[in-house]
Amino acid sequence: MMLRDSRPRRRPRLTLGFGRAVSTGIARWVGLLILAACTNARAQSDSHGPGLQKPVTLNDILKMTAIAQQTGNELTVLDILRDTESQLGTSDPHARIIIAQVASHFDAVVGNYREALHDFSISNGSKHPDLTSDEDFPLRGLQPKPALAVLDPIVNKSQIVMINEAHHVPQHRAFAIQLLGILRKRGFRYFAAETLSAEDSGLQSRGYPVEKPPSGYYTAEPLYGDLVRTALQLGFRVIPYEAAAFRNSEEREQGEAANLVQRVFKNDPRAKLVIYAGFSHINEGGLLGGVTPLAKRLRDITGIDPLTIDQTVMSEQYSPEYENPIYRYLMAHSPILEPTIFVNAQGEPWTFQPGVRDITLFQPRSVYVNGRPQWLSIGGTRKPYRLPASICGQAKRCLAKARAVNESEDAIPIDELAIEPEGNSRTLMLPNGVFAVESQDAQGHLVNRLRIEQH
Repeated sequence: MMLRDSRPRRRPRLTLGFGRAVSTGIARWVGLLILAACTNARAQSDSHGPGLQKPVTLNDILKMTAIAQQTGNELTVLDILRDTESQLGTSDPHARIIIAQVASHFDAVVGNYREALHDFSISNGSKHPDLTSDEDFPLRGLQPKPALAVLDPIVNKSQIVMINEAHHVPQHRAFAIQLLGILRKRGFRYFAAETLSAEDSGLQSRGYPVEKPPSGYYTAEPLYGDLVRTALQLGFRVIPYEAAAFRNSEEREQGEAANLVQRVFKNDPRAKLVIYAGFSHINEGGLLGGVTPLAKRLRDITGIDPLTIDQTVMSEQYSPEYENPIYRYLMAHSPILEPTIFVNAQGEPWTFQPGVRDITLFQPRSVYVNGRPQWLSIGGTRKPYRLPASICGQAKRCLAKARAVNESEDAIPIDELAIEPEGNSRTLMLPNGVFAVESQDAQGHLVNRLRIEQH
């Protein structure tokens, strides 16, 4: 059935120099990530982009993305970000970093996983030389084991398990979804996620995250949404712990630790807690941007030593030159095909950063089938569903979103995919069930609605 949305929509125009600060969830969650990455680039250039009257700021980019989301969809946002990037050329590296950082999130949301990796390499990546010699490879004599099998008995000995992600890599969320089942069987009852908003008071009873008002920022990406949905289905008590207001990283880490103590351990001192966080917030030692990271603060306050699992260091990047040299060497000589942990003869896991993170998890490079990475199968619980060629209607490109029919129209999709005229897939990855699929053009107009069933 073909539908045309008659509501008037306009593509937001590039407008810079906004008078008011942006006080949205985007500013709160993305701001610190971007500002830390942009410090060096800001010092390098005060020049203006071609056709732009003043340097582009984080506030400008966030304002534009907010307008684009209100009047269009994620494709609208990405088009505006690319248009702005094109106008800037190479004249403002600081602004290009901001744009790439924001784009990495939206590319991940619409299934452009390769582009998300590319965006991140621009905004925060650095190239690494090869190992000096074969003798520098530290995994010699260790055995690669499936990560879930290694973690199953280990997590049973812990009261707090912290696992991190790179925010532009849904592959990390795919693994965390599978890990949740093991953790629940091992007695873990609380699941805390960095992105969740305390303002969504109906999340626990509803059973799934929504777009408006947003359950969180990163939850807009389908696998993050399904991570939260899975936790709820398994019976976890889902805990938001982001600081309500903060002016700097110090206040943020303090607020997060205080929220976890107040919302979990104050009333349940023996609670078994899973914390899903970004990057170095799980560090038990050292500093994060000059401040004490969440994991160390929580350990000092509660006296509980968390089990910290890193899956960000040994993970694929846009190209091998951006990858950790150990990971690059491994993939060149003995490539892994599944999430892997290396253990010694006593079964003890290897860590890249002793004293900082307990376990280093290796993620395989993505293998694409029908245009989608195999890790989207989530351990075989999802299968491909090929959409009809007419899914975009008369539009050259569109955005397809699949939602479970028993969830509301503002539920975070189970899968979402940007469908391009050439070289892109029309294949969704879905579990068994009945789904409503809606497709929109790049301006947010509805072009098609389907009801499909996955067997």
